[in-house]
Amino acid sequence: MQGIIRSQKTRLPSDYLDRQDDFSTNSHLANKYLANTRTLGNTELPVEFFMNVLRLNQGVPKDYFEQRTGLDFEYISGLWANLEREGLVHAPTKALVTTLQGHQFLDSILARF
Repeated sequence: MQGIIRSQKTRLPSDYLDRQDDFSTNSHLANKYLANTRTLGNTELPVEFFMNVLRLNQGVPKDYFEQRTGLDFEYISGLWANLEREGLVHAPTKALVTTLQGHQFLDSILARF
């Protein structure tokens, strides 16, 4: 697994204005405007995964966590059990999905990862 790469573009308008390159002829030009890139570590993968999937009302199959992050579900099973006890997520039997209450508190759930 290659990993998730986080990129950040420059925020300075002058960086864009100073360049006279033509986007139509240089498809790689967008990379010149990156201020920073980094590969996310294992501790950041769960929050990235859940940031994308917990907003879905139907959730996603439990297998997706391991397929997409390369981490075993046991890595977060303790935290998931705590969230389940608090009524924020359903048991991960088939799908990883929030309860109605949990869907209203997605930011709080994500902060725990």
